[in-house]
Amino acid sequence: MGGGDVQMAGRPVTLRPALESPARWATMNGIAGDARIARDDSITVRQWGPSAGGAVVVSYVVKGHGHGWLWPGADRLPARLIGPRREAMNATDTMWSFFAAHPRR
Repeated sequence: MGGGDVQMAGRPVTLRPALESPARWATMNGIAGDARIARDDSITVRQWGPSAGGAVVVSYVVKGHGHGWLWPGADRLPARLIGPRREAMNATDTMWSFFAAHPRR
């Protein structure tokens, strides 16, 4: 989540911090200011916006979850490759709800 240097296919690669991407999307959508943050025991939600045009950017971080898709039964890859799994939310339903509530203008 903090970014850094890793090996990918035997080559060194520098990864950016995970929260840099949604912050950039907010800037590209004309949203000024910091994200509003909501937390519970397992999920941190950051929301930027809405912008004057209605754009919103939302980031979810699930405590203790690896890099697998958050969906019941989605653990097709072993934890040794993608990290631990948590059943904190259903990412597919969450994304669908977001896009349904924020149609493209």
